[in-house]
Amino acid sequence: MTRCSDHPEHPGRLWTRRSLGLAAACLAMLAAAPAWSQKPLTRALTPQESHFLDTAARNGLAEIAAARLAQGKARTTEVRAFAQQMADDHAVVNRELASLATARSHALPRTPDAAQQAQIERMAPLAPEAFERQYVEVLGVQAHRASVALFEQVERSTQDRDIQEFAARTLLNLRRHLELSQSLHQALSGKHGG
Repeated sequence: MTRCSDHPEHPGRLWTRRSLGLAAACLAMLAAAPAWSQKPLTRALTPQESHFLDTAARNGLAEIAAARLAQGKARTTEVRAFAQQMADDHAVVNRELASLATARSHALPRTPDAAQQAQIERMAPLAPEAFERQYVEVLGVQAHRASVALFEQVERSTQDRDIQEFAARTLLNLRRHLELSQSLHQALSGKHGG
C-alpha cells in the first residue's frame, strides 16, 4: 500500500482520492442499509387466507369475552382457572395474529361475530352450574374442535409460509385446550349430573 508521503508525483493526493472514494462507498452502503434490512413485499392474501385470519381473530375474541364472563360467573376453581388460561393464551395468539395481519396490510375484525356474541349473551343469565356446563361445552369443546379443524386446513393449504408456521404453532395450544375442555366437561357432567 502506498502512503501519501511515499508517492513520487502527488504526495497526499492519491491518499485523498482513495479516502474520498472509500468514504463515498461507505456512505452509499449505509444509505442503502435500511432497504437491505426490509423484508420484500409479500404477495396479496388469497380469499381463503383472509377468511382464516378473520375467523381466527373472531374466535380468539369470543374466547376472551367468554372467559372474562366465566371468571366472574363460574363457581368452581377448575372452571375459573380454565377461563383464565383461555383468556391469557388467546390474548397471546391474538397479538401474534394481529402482527401477521398488519404485515400483510389486512385489517382484522375487532369483535366476535354475531352468532358468537349471541351465544355469550345467552349464557350470561344462566345459573352458575348451568353456565359452567354451557361455557365448557360450547366455548371449550365445540369452539376448540372447530378451531383445530380451521387451523389444520389452513396449515395444509396456504402458500404463505408465515401463516403456515403460525397455524402449526397455534395448533399445539388449540389441541391442548381441546383436551383440557373435554376433561373439564366430563368432570362437570359427573359433578353436576349432566
